[in-house]
This record gives sequence, structure tokens and C-alpha cells, in this order.
Amino acid sequence: MLGIHLSKNGMKQIEAIRSLEDVLFAIDKSPIRDKTAYVFNFFGAPAKTGAWAWRYEGHHLSLNYTYKDGVMVSSSPQFLGAAPAEVRGGPLKGTRVLADEEDFAFALLNSLAEAQKQKALISARVPRETNNDLSGLQTRNDRVALIEGKQGLSYAALDAKQKGMLKKLVRAHADVQGEAEVNRRLLKIEHEGWDNVVFAWMGSIERGSNHYYRLQGPTFLVELDNSQDGANHIHSVWRDFKGDYGRDVLAEHYAHSPHHHRSLQRANR
Repeated sequence: MLGIHLSKNGMKQIEAIRSLEDVLFAIDKSPIRDKTAYVFNFFGAPAKTGAWAWRYEGHHLSLNYTYKDGVMVSSSPQFLGAAPAEVRGGPLKGTRVLADEEDFAFALLNSLAEAQKQKALISARVPRETNNDLSGLQTRNDRVALIEGKQGLSYAALDAKQKGMLKKLVRAHADVQGEAEVNRRLLKIEHEGWDNVVFAWMGSIERGSNHYYRLQGPTFLVELDNSQDGANHIHSVWRDFKGDYGRDVLAEHYAHSPHHHRSLQRANR
């Protein structure tokens, strides 16, 4: 089922994230470290008509898909994490599951002129240091993703090379999904206008120190935080402001479905 929805790279990332449970077990011997402890959850019955959804989740993984009338209409939230972010010993030494997501961001940051960098750097501290949230992601597991304002450096303020680097970074987060879904996400951003996308950085600009960044447009939000275990523990997420959990599609379905109208009428009696 995963193979139908994910790219080859995405499948490799999923398997690598699960394999890190063995690395963590070697470190702390905790019985909760189990690479088989990942499950599928279904919401509603899979069918060619109506709405239903499924989720694949476990430690550092949560992939969500919603369908309406046999068509996938949502693939978010998409959460991936990695601990260690870089394996520094043992059989998997050198493994970096989210390497592109970090490396491309540092490349973009280091390409900025000083005035651009000052605009991109919105805080010297990462979110975890200000809100006591171990995940470091500002949206946490909130059902509705919300970050006020559009702080950061806009795509419009980048030169041609930097614009290509930002698009490459966005695609690195999207590429866990299959080609059709990646294209759907990118076309949605294109429709809203790349100039409306902002890049914001918090924390240190040096590798090996706590850092966080986000990419935000009118329709989507990407966050990445690496601020635990000596900046060797990553969380990343792709959120859709209107489509997480297929929210808008399901709301439309419930509003126009006679079955749900009857259910609501009975409930209000």
C-alpha cells in the first residue's frame, strides 16, 4: 500500500527511519524501540464512492491520505523524523535519513547576502527553547496548522540561483510522495505564486548547533527542527492549510451528503 503512494526515495526514507529503532535500542536498550511497531489505521471503509482515509504511523512517522469518490484528495500532514539525524557509529554509521532536507537548507542559507540573511533570520533561538516543546515544531500535532504572519525572506527577494535552490528544498520535502502527488503539490504552489513563499530560519546558522527553518506559502507549510540530542535529532512536517486530513473535502462531503443530513437531523431532535 505504501509503495503505491510513495516514491522510491520515500520508501527508502521510511525503511531507514524504521531501521533507526535498532540504533536507538543499541543506545538505550529501551523495549519501546521496535522497528515493527508501525501500524495502518483506517477511517471509514475503503470504497469507490464517499469519503474515507488511512494513516501509517509509528515513531517518527505519520503519513495521512484521504480519498473522495475513489480519488486521493489529500496527503497531509506528512511527518518524518530521524534520531539520530546522523548515525555516528555501528553498522549504519553515516546514515542521514533527512540529509537533503538539511543540506539544501544550509546551502540556501549560506548563499544569502548579509541583508537577505538578516531578513531570513527571525530569531536567535529555536522554538523548542521558547515554548518548551520537545518536538520543536511550532504546529506540533495541532489538527489545524497555524503560524501567524509571514516572517522571513520572500522568494521574490531571491536571485535566480537562489530561487532554484528554494524550489529544490521544497521539492526535497515533497519527494517522499509519488510523482503525481509531488506535481499536484508544486502546481498548487505555482498557482498561488512562488513570490508568496517565505523562508525563515531560527537558531544557529552553524551545523551541529540547534536550528529550525520553515517554508510557508498561502496553501502550505514546511517545518524542520534539529534541536535535540546535540542537534542530532530531526523532526520535519508538511502541512496543508486547507487540506490537512482532507478537511475541506470532507466538510463539503458532509454538507452535501443526504445521509449525513439525516444523521444531523436525528441528532438535533
